[in-house]
Amino acid sequence: MPLANPLSRRRGGKPRAPAAVPTTPANAVGVEIDGGAVRVVEVRKGRVCAFEQFVGDSPAEALAAWGGPPRGMVAAIAWSSGLQVARTNIPNVPPGLRHLAIADAAEAMFPADSGALVSAGAASNAYVDSDEIPATVVALRREAIAPVSRLAGRWRARMVPSPLTLGSDGLYMSLGYASASVALVAGGVTVAYRELSVSAGVAAASELGAANYLRVLVAELAATLASWESRGTRVPTDCFVVGPGSRLGGIARELGAMGLRPDAPPSPPGVEHYDLPASEISSAYLAICAACAPADASISLVDPVALGEAAAVGARARRRRRAVTAGLAAVV
Repeated sequence: MPLANPLSRRRGGKPRAPAAVPTTPANAVGVEIDGGAVRVVEVRKGRVCAFEQFVGDSPAEALAAWGGPPRGMVAAIAWSSGLQVARTNIPNVPPGLRHLAIADAAEAMFPADSGALVSAGAASNAYVDSDEIPATVVALRREAIAPVSRLAGRWRARMVPSPLTLGSDGLYMSLGYASASVALVAGGVTVAYRELSVSAGVAAASELGAANYLRVLVAELAATLASWESRGTRVPTDCFVVGPGSRLGGIARELGAMGLRPDAPPSPPGVEHYDLPASEISSAYLAICAACAPADASISLVDPVALGEAAAVGARARRRRRAVTAGLAAVV
């Protein structure tokens, strides 16, 4: 959905200079879920050293084909479709409690049955002494994430929405197999995002024909950017094209005709080297961003129902252990 200018209003307090972006080399596994395809990268000491793609009839099936991260490595699983995104103000609570404020905002903005949504968000740290701070809030239907949530719990992986993993400022157009989207990052935070309803991502190009697909895509992109600018959001002319659709013939020409300059995406913070062919970097980009995403609790998708179920299972296990211990003590 088009978003209002996130920087046009501010309540109280004064902005301060943004915190420096951490440059510690990344060491993690990143996964992008793109419909029934998942793209997986390994980043070791800032070097992107492996990239694979797995396909199944569902995200859970494709993830099962992958089998999980290598021993000793943490994983981040990013969703890049089916997201509801909005810009709003949230209470300026300590970072450790921010995910709770974001969950409240998601429930207010995206009405749904109790427990039907999982949420995440990112807020600027550039404001002090303010009652409220601007934040980007993301919600996803729990029914879509539940099968993956179980696998993520088994692997101790965290789940994040792709728009919140983009750490370098700029305009991004993602062309995946299952969806297409555009995101604007400013000050290290995604401040505008929209999924483009051009059928079903690059998979539709084979049905519509590449030329027709690109025409529809560019028309919707132009309308989206015009809507953002009409609300006061400054849109840069440089456009980073990522995803497997970045290799579609004619994409550079179509974007150039609407005044955009397509370019390769910048290296995410923490990435210093690529052991990948240049042609694969754009396809792997959102998975790389997931691996490099900061471990802020608020940008992880929180599934309150799954957490409650896990807590209940843990409580039952503790009760069984206490009963066994008490029985043994009685025998002794």
